[in-house]
Amino acid sequence: MSLVYEPSEDSYLLQEVLMNHLKKRSKKIKIIEIGTGSGIQLETLKKMGFKNLSGVDKNEDAINLCKQKGFEVIWSNLFSNIKEKFDLIIFNPPYLPADKREDTESAIATSGGKNGSELINKFLVEAKTHLEIKG
Repeated sequence: MSLVYEPSEDSYLLQEVLMNHLKKRSKKIKIIEIGTGSGIQLETLKKMGFKNLSGVDKNEDAINLCKQKGFEVIWSNLFSNIKEKFDLIIFNPPYLPADKREDTESAIATSGGKNGSELINKFLVEAKTHLEIKG
């Protein structure tokens, strides 16, 4: 059984940023969250009135949890199964260097690659093709 990344300090900091910076944005913008985990950011955006929300994760348990909460979430390794463009892309990436002692399932939620930044770098390269011009 996989582990679902539970909200922690970084999750709450991102939540606060979203609440502060998106207050006056159109509620019609198209938003995707990469690596939904527990779905905390999607829940926050829904409570703020945003309707066009979707997410991806590569953890089946996280996908199922978010679907139970009413969100459209599919399996994807970053943008591998995404063809669309979005006004806003949210990502709270794992950023710790890989640890050989960590099991594969928990490493999905914590490891950003050998040095910790490989996943973030890959995201930045891929994200630009999925972001709307004014996104």
